[in-house]
Amino acid sequence: MENQIPFGIANSVSANLDFDPLDTLAFAKHHQFAHVQIFLKEEEVSNAGLKKALHSNNGDFQSLFFHAHGRLNMQFLQSRYAIKLRSFLEAIDQRRCILHFDEQVPVDEACTVVHKLSDQGFQIYLENYFDGEGQAQAEKNLKKYLALFTLLNSGKHLLWPVLDIARFFHPKLCFTQQQALTWCFQLFNYFSNRQQKILFHLIDLKEPSQERKRFCAVLEGVLPYREIFRFMHKNRIPMQSLIFEFEDKLNPLRSRDNISRFWQELSR
Repeated sequence: MENQIPFGIANSVSANLDFDPLDTLAFAKHHQFAHVQIFLKEEEVSNAGLKKALHSNNGDFQSLFFHAHGRLNMQFLQSRYAIKLRSFLEAIDQRRCILHFDEQVPVDEACTVVHKLSDQGFQIYLENYFDGEGQAQAEKNLKKYLALFTLLNSGKHLLWPVLDIARFFHPKLCFTQQQALTWCFQLFNYFSNRQQKILFHLIDLKEPSQERKRFCAVLEGVLPYREIFRFMHKNRIPMQSLIFEFEDKLNPLRSRDNISRFWQELSR
């Protein structure tokens, strides 16, 4: 793993300005975040001014990720939103599109959707997402998630991983902390062994309930990030970016400082 950690932010940091992507881009540029993730609401994919602004800012960052409104399923593929999204991103060289995993969709249908979206010029990033509750359902979900990558990336690379760390520790999954860590490490190793860089979504929390009002800077809350970063450092887990998904601008800055200091300690 490279010494330079690829930090990034999502436009959730502009929650006080209705998640304004342009405010996020200005903040990222000012504070030297090299990677930016923009959630595109339905009304925004028809905004010609925003489209022009994103295109003009594209060269200012190492990568832009576009979080779509939807899940990886046929409903998304056939939606008017997807058609508008394709037009909205047509001037962007690398159309990195993040979708939530849909555990209800059969694997063959999900593979078909990825192939069709890839043919349309999208690079599909699939984010772990859980609908059901309990350990058995969560484990079934994760096994299906990994099966998609095995099927789709055996030849041409068609799918990229996005891991939202906090979701592994959500109370509804009923994992112990060690069970959640074990699944994290299993997925880290799976993608590392296949030389696939992982896009990470990070927050931290003052208590396990995962309510937004309890967000805090990474390494200041209850999630076991020290164990996670030790594992990542020791095993050189490849990172596409660490994206902070806070709804304020202070926690991303504190998180970047905290992680940088801890990483330096691990490197001594």
